[in-house]
Amino acid sequence: MKEKIVSVFPAVQHRHADGEIISVTLRRKNGEYSAECHGCQTRFRYQKPRPASRRYFKSPVLPEIKGNFDGGDE
Repeated sequence: MKEKIVSVFPAVQHRHADGEIISVTLRRKNGEYSAECHGCQTRFRYQKPRPASRRYFKSPVLPEIKGNFDGGDE
């Protein structure tokens, strides 16, 4: 059985080889959220997303836009 780690909760949608889209619901088992799809022999295991390892900074070139998006250039 294949295992895939997912970061969506509580349901996972995936496509089978015949093109059919199947939804499985993650349930708590043995202290973790997981679900098994017997149609494609795959086990989905939830892992909480982690923050990015690098810092992102605001662009000094692009101004922050608030409120009215109409520039009044007409």
